[in-house]
Amino acid sequence: MNAEYLKELLSYNQDTGDFFWLVKRSNRIKIGDIAGYVNTYDGYRYINIDNKMCKAHRLVWLYMTGSYPEFNIDHINNIRSDNRLANLRPCTQSENMCNRDKTLKNTSGYKGVSFHPETGKWRARIRKNGKTYSLGLYCTPHQASKAYRQNCEVIHGEFAYAAS
Repeated sequence: MNAEYLKELLSYNQDTGDFFWLVKRSNRIKIGDIAGYVNTYDGYRYINIDNKMCKAHRLVWLYMTGSYPEFNIDHINNIRSDNRLANLRPCTQSENMCNRDKTLKNTSGYKGVSFHPETGKWRARIRKNGKTYSLGLYCTPHQASKAYRQNCEVIHGEFAYAAS
């Protein structure tokens, strides 16, 4: 698919980040309908084009720049369904991983903080490009989180996501 073909099928609103159908593709789709759906499992908006499910943020990049992103596209505000061009930026896999919230397995309540059973303290760590940086051991998870946030921007730069 190329940008010209995409623009024949869809229009894009930069203010909302939504695509709208320009053509009637099936009995369920009307011209002017918002294209696609937000997947409840991963939070991304998907659009079916010629029987291929496409992530909307990648289509935004194609639509606006004329080419697919070389690597990944990062949602700056970490909201996967917010596909406004102002919220998207190209990135590497490592940069994309920097700008994400704590994982579902997290038990401390803070990103980058875990309990260290050998010492009975809370450990703060940051990963970048496959390397783990230890930021020390702390008495409380809040103290460890503070150390994480202080180092996050230094290590991750513009891709830092220090919310906890």
